[in-house]
Order: sequence, then C-alpha cells, then structure tokens
Amino acid sequence: MIKLRNNIQISNPIEKIEYYWNRESGARYYDSMRLPTNSFLNKAQILMAIDASNSLGARIPYYDESLVIKPLLEKINKINSCLSKIPYNTKISDDFEKIPWGKIGELIQAFDTKYLSLARKTKILHKKLPNVIPILDSILEIDYCKAIIIDQKWTSESDWAIKCISELKKDIDANKDELTKIQQIISTKYEYMYDVSLLRLLDILIWSHFFYKEHTS
Repeated sequence: MIKLRNNIQISNPIEKIEYYWNRESGARYYDSMRLPTNSFLNKAQILMAIDASNSLGARIPYYDESLVIKPLLEKINKINSCLSKIPYNTKISDDFEKIPWGKIGELIQAFDTKYLSLARKTKILHKKLPNVIPILDSILEIDYCKAIIIDQKWTSESDWAIKCISELKKDIDANKDELTKIQQIISTKYEYMYDVSLLRLLDILIWSHFFYKEHTS
C-alpha cells in the first residue's frame, strides 16, 4: 500500500504499474530507453530522449531542428556545466540537504526554449537523471503537486519545479520501504528491462490514480 497526501491510498501498486505498461505502449518504450549515466549531454542523447519522450505523448518537434535541437545545442555548454555539478548518482531519497536543489533548478532553467514546456523538459531530463528529476506533466504537477503545496508563490518555472520535486521527495521518504520492495520485484521480474527509479514508480502510480480514475468514472 502506497500512502500519499490528501488521503490517497494506492493498493496493489505492482498490478497498477504493470497495467500502465500494458495499456500505454509508448511508456514501455520510454521506460526501457536509457541514456549514459554520466554528466554529459550531446545531440545524439538529446535526440534519443526526445524520441522516447514523444512515445510518451510529448509531441516535441524535432524534424525541424531549428525549433528545439538547435536552441538546446546553442546552450549545451551551459547545460553540461549544470549537469557536471549534479552527481549522476544523486537520488531523491538522499538526505534533503545533500541534494543540489539549486543546480537542479539551474539545469531545468537551462532547457528554457519556446517549444519546451515543463512537462516536455522533465520528460527529457528524467532520462538523464531518473533518480532526481520526475516527469512533471499536468497530472503530477497540477492534479497532485498543486493540490498539496501550501506556498503557491514562485519566481520562475524552475523554482516551481523544485517545489514540486521537493514535495514528491516527502512521498518517496514516507513510502521508501514499500517503493524499494516494488523496485526490487519489478527489476527482477523484468530482468532490469525498465527504468524503475523510485521517482518513476511514484510518478506512474500517481498518474495512473488520476488518469484512470477520470477516464473510468
């Protein structure tokens, strides 16, 4: 049982994760694609992450490279500078003060381009830093995070993203034992085929709770 804020309780979490993968074929592709675990992004990795994100419904334009690819490559030194300051083994379950929150915010901000919303940015960045950056799509960001965050004031999109991620950390910490058990079972069952970071597991469970509830009610 996963227990979240606002009296949300998710029973049979493994069944719900498997149902999600069976129903959302693009998610299987997204979660099976991995980028190198280092502090470096290049054009090939960005293209891979965009391709995976689009399988998840991101619809990021990439055939015309001037829209997203070129603007990101023009800032690649800044992006990689931000990445270099975030140890690739950083995890959301680390002690709060050990997580480089400011640098994570700077990395999200470095992805500011006309065609990248917060959801699109985090779909890309989750593939590079799956243990610390979740997918902040409309369900996770608005339906869940916005409903539980008391201080609704922020100065930038990246500041708001950090608020969301820090709130999700509270849920990770509160359910760490159960999520770790789920992670071990799924990793073994699927022979480590899928990205099953604790953040991604929590993301899938929250997304499924709201999405399937809305579409089956």
